[in-house]
Amino acid sequence: MQSSSCIKAIGSFIRNPKKVITEDDLANSMSTYETDFTFIEEDIVKYRSQRIKHECFSVLHPWAYDLDQVDFKYIVNNDLTGKICSYLSNSAAQAFWLTWFKCQSAVAADDFFAALREVCQINRVPEFYMNTLPEFQSRAQQSDFVFTLENHGAMISDAIQQIVEAGQTTGFCALRDQVKQYAGEFPSANVLISGLPAGFTIEANPKLAMFAPFQALSALTLRELTPSEIACGVDLQRKPFDSIPNSPATHKLHLQFEAVDTEEIKNLCVSFDGNNGLYKIGEGEANQYQIPNDKKLWESQLMIVCKDGKYYVRDLGVVHTSRIKIDKTTEVQIQQDTLVDLGKVVHYHFDKVTHTAPPTTPASLTYQVLRPSNADYAVGDDEDPPTLRARPTWVSSDENKDLI
Repeated sequence: MQSSSCIKAIGSFIRNPKKVITEDDLANSMSTYETDFTFIEEDIVKYRSQRIKHECFSVLHPWAYDLDQVDFKYIVNNDLTGKICSYLSNSAAQAFWLTWFKCQSAVAADDFFAALREVCQINRVPEFYMNTLPEFQSRAQQSDFVFTLENHGAMISDAIQQIVEAGQTTGFCALRDQVKQYAGEFPSANVLISGLPAGFTIEANPKLAMFAPFQALSALTLRELTPSEIACGVDLQRKPFDSIPNSPATHKLHLQFEAVDTEEIKNLCVSFDGNNGLYKIGEGEANQYQIPNDKKLWESQLMIVCKDGKYYVRDLGVVHTSRIKIDKTTEVQIQQDTLVDLGKVVHYHFDKVTHTAPPTTPASLTYQVLRPSNADYAVGDDEDPPTLRARPTWVSSDENKDLI
């Protein structure tokens, strides 16, 4: 209810573009979303400039979450163009990422390779993807089935460059060139645009040469496809990525849905074997396990990763996060940046964890190490003794944050 009232308050400024944006009117929104006045003010101005209807502003923005603590950055109003171009070395790779993953700085391996397959299809070199699939599967294992701009920028640029070079046999690259599928000049009779703003006219025979005065657009080339190239089929249907674990698990993993809103999937049991590197669960049809029409699930809610013969849950960082609930028989090692949800009252972020010595207790059925590959434990000394510190990152509206 509190989030709904905040959305309504912000929406009132979009509904009435002449309404003066004041800090007092947005005080409740600033507190709920844990942000400042400038952030919300800039967001409202952006919506106004795009003339977006206020009815569209009805989705809870994930401002209340510390997105640095999740693997994926699904940020609704975040422009990552500068960051993307700084990590990707060639223009084709930049165009690729901005087209498929513009508002993300990380992506699951199956989504990344599905996009590569689509690029190969569009460039009319589908055989390149199939021939390179074993190499792609190996890269997925090495990255734990997640690619980030920061850690894998060079690999991403190299993969796209290979596709560009393979596409030279067809004479064009869809990431760099403009392609038209009609012969000759474009007939003005086919123009369906009407009601142009004042000062704009329709060009009877539009040509790419018209962009010559513009530096950023003058380098574009236009490639006219031949009838045989047009007739070549292009398969852009999303399909699950065939991933292979570095070491298959010898046992199965069973997940049973108990507390759910959708009666049809109550007590549904989903089983995973250890022959695939990752399994994704969500509403989307590209998931290995698709669960449609569930109110709590995202397009891809989470993925199960099989590594070194063991299974790991990896959240996909959406608004409705995936959580692990423990009981009295299970202990979990608290590591740096662990986020703990104490019931429905407070979310605590452990921002400092130091030890007298690096932990050596192995994981077992009753003792869980959430990030076993992260052995970078901080060890205290005389000046900085072992410390466990947590700060509240979200507090229920029923609680007083000042008392926590």
